[in-house]
Amino acid sequence: MKLAFVTLLMTLSAGVFAHGMNKPGPNGGYVRMPGAYHVELVSSGAETKVYLLDINFKKIDMAKSQVSMSLKGAKDFPVKCTKEAEFFRCDIKDNELKMYKELTITSSKAGEAGVASTYKIPLSFE
Repeated sequence: MKLAFVTLLMTLSAGVFAHGMNKPGPNGGYVRMPGAYHVELVSSGAETKVYLLDINFKKIDMAKSQVSMSLKGAKDFPVKCTKEAEFFRCDIKDNELKMYKELTITSSKAGEAGVASTYKIPLSFE
């Protein structure tokens, strides 16, 4: 019984890192998998971008995709995100993130809703 439990834990923990969460995504950002696709957060300097990628980390059709972002701290703060040709540009600078504890991205890809992707601040590869 103990062996089965240990084997189950090892199998489940290996899956946590199977989709790039422990290393940079194709755009150098932090990756989460909220559904049958990936969300990559790239925060550097004066801008923050969110890429929606397919299961193979390729860019997807942005036509029916949506992203919203919120920050948690002493007070929750919604962040405006604007759709560009290949990503969403969100109105928060990298140095402004330090004032918050957590960042949440809610997204949908081609009408397919995903669950919220949560990033602890400071950002790190998990």
